This record gives sequence, structure tokens and C-alpha cells, in this order.
Amino acid sequence: MGSFGDNLIESFKGMYEDLAVVGPKVIIGLMVLLLTWFISKYVVNLLQRALEPRLDDKLVLRFILKLMRIVILGFAILAFLNIVGLGKIAAGLWGTAGIGAFIIGFAFKDIGEHFLAGFILAFNRPFGVGDTVEMSGYMGTVEGLNLRNTHIKTFDGKDVYIPNGNVIKNPLVNYTIDGFIRKDFPVSIKFDADQDHAISEIKKILSDQKGVLQGRKSPNVVIGGIDKGRIDLKILYWLDTEDNSIGSSEVERSLVKNVIAKLRDMDIHDPYTVPLIKS
Repeated sequence: MGSFGDNLIESFKGMYEDLAVVGPKVIIGLMVLLLTWFISKYVVNLLQRALEPRLDDKLVLRFILKLMRIVILGFAILAFLNIVGLGKIAAGLWGTAGIGAFIIGFAFKDIGEHFLAGFILAFNRPFGVGDTVEMSGYMGTVEGLNLRNTHIKTFDGKDVYIPNGNVIKNPLVNYTIDGFIRKDFPVSIKFDADQDHAISEIKKILSDQKGVLQGRKSPNVVIGGIDKGRIDLKILYWLDTEDNSIGSSEVERSLVKNVIAKLRDMDIHDPYTVPLIKS
């Protein structure tokens, strides 16, 4: 029993000695990590102030800043391992980065794919923050891009996070990349109505509506079809997506209201086709 007690005391004594040696190193390592965290915030803020005036695309800026934080954190972890006496592990991590990257890439190929796709999207820039896009079956406004997914907000208020790999591999429609978007809605008139007169009156409403572009992107009215004793018209118009003085939904509501009121006054409106207004 005495021998067991002596062995136990020796074990605790050895643990205490090891802790006495390693403890200060761990404390110093944690201080280095904390200091690096503050330095990373300063460096990232400095980089943001330097790049923000030069980069119009905020997606690229956000991507670069996030990448910089990850790089600094990686060096901080390697420094911590060296300080606490695990330099061989740190060297092994650094020296076998190629093999590790291969193994990790194979094991987490989906994550690696989305990460690489994030690089491509950030620097290829098929969209920017605020653009109206349609991707992977969702349509909405781009809210952000990170290392793994693209965040869009649909017009019914849903937040959708689409993996970057899916964005790269599937068709992407950007409705506002040039700053303009075309909208349309249908109305129907009676079969025996004067088509030219009806189209002329609708064009007057379009020309008077605030927010509807004129000139090179002037609005138009076309015949969509003739069916069951009615004539279907399609009203086409363009909006400037950077014009915040009036919203697209407000423009559409106003146009639908005024067009239908005019057709009713002319006693030629056919209620078969009811325009659906997106909120």
C-alpha cells in the first residue's frame, strides 16, 4: 500500500512539474492569440479603409476581408503551437500542407468546391449586393457572399443561402447587372375594341408614370394573343434599379390601376386577365 501511495505521489509530482513548465507557455501562447486577434481587427480595418474607395463591388471587399482574417488566424494558431512546445506539430502541419490539403479536399470535397466557387464569384462578379437575380430556382435580391454560400432575400421575405458551387454550376440570371430591369403585366380588352386606340391610350399612361423610363428604353404595348372573344395585351416597361425615389411595386400598382381605369372608362376592359402584382 505504501508503494502505491509513493507511486501516486510521484505521479502527481511529475504532473505538477510538467504543468509548471508548460503552464507559462500556455499563458504566453493565449496572450499571443489575444494580441493577434486585436492586431487582425486593426489590419482588417486598415485594409477596409484602403480598399473601400477603390472597390465599387462590396462583395469583393467583404470576401477579401474575411480571407485576411482567416490567414491571420492560421498564423496565430501556428505561433501558439510553437510557443507551447508543439513546434514539431506546427512544422508538420506547415510541411504537409500539400498532403493535408489533398486529404481534406477529398474528405470535404463539397466544402472545398463551394470555397473555390466563392473565390470565382468574388472576382468574376456576376452580381453585386442589391442586384435582382434568379439562381437555383430562387429569385430575389443579393444580400451577401461568403466563403461557402450566397445569401439572397426573396421578394416574399425569405432568406435563402445557396452553396457557391451550385451558383457556379447552374444558370444564373441577373436582371439588374446594367442598372435596369424590364417589367411587364397583362391586360385584356374586348374582341371588338379598337386596338390601336386602346394601345395609344395605354402608352399615354406609361409616358406620364413616374419611374418608367423613356427614350432608348421606352415602354411598349404588344398583342399577346387572341382567345375566347378577347384580345390579350402585354404592357412592357423599364425601370432604373438605382432610382430610389419610387419603388418598382409602387410603379406597377399605379400602372395597373390607371390602365384598368382607363379601359373601363372606354368600356373595352375584359376582366378575364387580372394582373398579379408582386409585393
